[in-house]
Amino acid sequence: MLTALRRLAGTWIAKALFVLLILSFAVWGIGDMAKNLFAPIPPSPASPASR
Repeated sequence: MLTALRRLAGTWIAKALFVLLILSFAVWGIGDMAKNLFAPIPPSPASPASR
C-alpha cells in the first residue's frame, strides 16, 4: 500500500494538486495579512480616569 502511495505521489497530477494546495494557503494568508495591515485602527475606548 505504501509503495502504491509513493508511486502515485510522483505523478504530475499529484504534484499539481500539491502546488495548488500550497498556493491557495499562500494567497489566503497573504490576503489576511494585507487586510489586517491596511485596516483602519479602531479608536480605543476612553478610560474611566480620563472622564
